[in-house]
Amino acid sequence: MDFYFKPMSCGFKDNILRVQPDILPADPLYIGACWLNGEASARFQPLCLDGETANYAGRTETQGSNHPKIAN
Repeated sequence: MDFYFKPMSCGFKDNILRVQPDILPADPLYIGACWLNGEASARFQPLCLDGETANYAGRTETQGSNHPKIAN
């Protein structure tokens, strides 16, 4: 499941954007990949479902790819 955002630069406290859908139970997903303005970014916490937005002027095109956790 991919999520797309265009947050304002410095629009979130500490530039952290959370991408966990409110309607899902706790711990069903993790972030598999993140892109900022079309470039791959490693500035995210897979299990916390949050990522750091960039300090660009204006809006940053942000994409996060969430994946389901598979039960063992």
